Amino acid sequence: MLEDTAHRLFLNALRNVRAIEHEGLALMGHQFGQLEHLPEQRAALQRHRLETEEQIRRLDEIFAGLHEEPSTLKEAAGALLGNLAGFSHKLADDEILKNHLALTAFENLEIASYLGLIVLARASGFNAYLPHLQANLAEERAMAAWLHAGVPEITRNVLARAAFGQSARA
Repeated sequence: MLEDTAHRLFLNALRNVRAIEHEGLALMGHQFGQLEHLPEQRAALQRHRLETEEQIRRLDEIFAGLHEEPSTLKEAAGALLGNLAGFSHKLADDEILKNHLALTAFENLEIASYLGLIVLARASGFNAYLPHLQANLAEERAMAAWLHAGVPEITRNVLARAAFGQSARA
């Protein structure tokens, strides 16, 4: 009975995580255009976008192995939320900083989601999928650490741009 419950919760969490990855893609999409004067950040975001696409591919392998389907409704909602989050900062004087902070927080949501998913995979006996989930978790942790470390630089950049009358918006 515990394994059946874990299985059900695992499938739900798997669908949620895939939707979260789509939300992240939408959120990252809002930042590319505004990082032209921050090439290192732009390159890191591009790398993580490719990692996210690979993470979705890994999740799709799990769905295929379980003969299950992701939730297109959850993914559409996730993409919408990511777009709304990106749009919500458009009028802010410090849009670049707000987007960076939002993405930093979002990466930590993904980390927590993968940690829970790994617990549910073990409880469900889906140990064969742990390498996929652990690879995704490692990439999310690396990006979260990189984003966290970049907060001072982004903040200084926004401050310098504002001091010289330049916009910190896209």
